[in-house]
Amino acid sequence: MQQPGQQNQPTPKQVFEEAHRLMKMGDLYEAARRAGKLRMHFPEDTPILTLHGLVLARLGVHPQALHDLIRAAQQTEAALQKEDDENPARPRIIDQLIRLSVQICRSSVAIGEYAAAEEAIKNALDWDPERGDAVGAQAELLAAQGKHEEALKLIDKGQKEKMDALPLVLAKAQVLLMQESAGEEALGGVAGELDKQAQVAGQSALDLGDLLRTLGEVYDRLGRYDDAFASFRRAAKLRRGGYDPRNYTTMTTKVVHDWSAQNMSKIVRPEEPGERYVFLLGAPKSGVEELAAMLAQFDGATVIGPLETLSSICVRHLNARQGVLRPVPLEPQKLRGAQIREAADAYRTQVAGHCNESTVRAIDTHPLNIPLAGAAALMLPGVKIVMCRRNPIEATLACYCDAM
Repeated sequence: MQQPGQQNQPTPKQVFEEAHRLMKMGDLYEAARRAGKLRMHFPEDTPILTLHGLVLARLGVHPQALHDLIRAAQQTEAALQKEDDENPARPRIIDQLIRLSVQICRSSVAIGEYAAAEEAIKNALDWDPERGDAVGAQAELLAAQGKHEEALKLIDKGQKEKMDALPLVLAKAQVLLMQESAGEEALGGVAGELDKQAQVAGQSALDLGDLLRTLGEVYDRLGRYDDAFASFRRAAKLRRGGYDPRNYTTMTTKVVHDWSAQNMSKIVRPEEPGERYVFLLGAPKSGVEELAAMLAQFDGATVIGPLETLSSICVRHLNARQGVLRPVPLEPQKLRGAQIREAADAYRTQVAGHCNESTVRAIDTHPLNIPLAGAAALMLPGVKIVMCRRNPIEATLACYCDAM
């Protein structure tokens, strides 16, 4: 029998599909959160291990990614050995194994494990010697070992044999960027190839973002800083969608004015207290993760993670509508007491599944809950809300110093 509040919970299949969609869109942070939750419940499921490993690798968390990637590759290869050659799904399974082997190679190179990288890429090329992504990864491995000319010859050979163009062009750019003596002519040539690939219609946001960031790095090496900035800005816009600072300012101002202490004082709040719940809010690198890690050391404190629960409840019960970054409830004075009680009950029910019997404080760390702080305070009287703030100068400089 379903517990109250469970009927609206997404199924594991829906969470998997959402995580995969978010990864293709380039929203790796949210994709990783969903994939991580799935992996916690299904630690031996091959598709989930594959997704989790690929997302972590994209985020640069290579040691942890390799654990899942290698396990998924082993399970996939074992399945291929058991399957009949006539199985219609066999080509798809082989494709998955090659993608896993390619990423194992790249992640191994990133942490300096060249022997493991060689073994992984050999396995990929044994299955299909004409895969552009495998040849590109092999070239990057050779370049990391100092064999730049050999790597470029390998890529040229793949291009002459009409292998998949995108991974080969990206690999050529990476090889040249690793080569300190790369000339302007070679860099200018690969910049043209990257730009041509960036104009191809139908690319996923993830692939297009890789292209644009690599193109920006090449332009930077060439001293074409305006072109480099334009490429990085296009890549950043893919992740943020149609972000407009003016709209964000307008929406933030309305949220601040609507959720004032005066407006909230006129609303009848639920009787059940909310001291058990804690929201850690703050922009990236403001200290939320570090504070959550410290609080998690205390007995009775459970970091339930960055849940989407508060946002979904605001949509379902508090008439939240789409803001700039996420749905936001406005005009709290129009809310009825029954709506607020239902929202509070729904939050408690959903969070209960992430807590244990000894939990005294349940800590939610979602970074985009900032505009929902007023709703949390209204629903859960006595809730603890901690706002972590980063030095504005640091945040500004990070726009130019951190990868977009």
